Amino acid sequence: MSAKTFDNDAAHGKKAPSLENLEFVQGEALQYSEKLTVVLFWSKISKDEYKTFVQFSKVADKYEKDVQFIGVCLDPSKKDVEGYLSKKGTEMKELEVDNLECSYPVAYDEGKKVRGEFQSLANLLTIGSGMVFVVDKSGTIVWREQFSRMFMPNTKGQLTSQLDLLIAGKKVEYKNGDKEEEEESEEEEMGGDGDFEDPFDF
Repeated sequence: MSAKTFDNDAAHGKKAPSLENLEFVQGEALQYSEKLTVVLFWSKISKDEYKTFVQFSKVADKYEKDVQFIGVCLDPSKKDVEGYLSKKGTEMKELEVDNLECSYPVAYDEGKKVRGEFQSLANLLTIGSGMVFVVDKSGTIVWREQFSRMFMPNTKGQLTSQLDLLIAGKKVEYKNGDKEEEEESEEEEMGGDGDFEDPFDF
């Protein structure tokens, strides 16, 4: 899967799925608002991506005034969400995490319905941990990007630069060219999607 977001990404320009069916486990229930919204898909089971999730927390803190971040869990059980959140502030040296942070609202997606809606409109085979959708104030998806521990949100990609443009009242910059049609079948997830039991459950 290419690290860059192509200009003709299927999600761009589409109305974002409703968030009303999400069950918020941390923070108040949110909907799209006058703030920009970043929907982040993550999973407790994706332990190799905990470092990535911590970086998302730092980005969320940086843009707190103008952007609301919402973490949507891909795990099969609400207990997985609660288990992850119970470890906030914990050092996990084996995962290169000095302090497990998660400052933004986090929601459990019963039946993965919201995930399925985003996946369908983006024409993806799956959605894995580290995928984000940026939704503007009108509720329209204007950017999608996939991150991982090898492609961190605060040092790689275009998420923060696109947020800066949107906050300044400008449009996102599509400058990566279009994706060839034959590449459509190559969309693969980066990170676990929560469809399996966690062998290292804490």
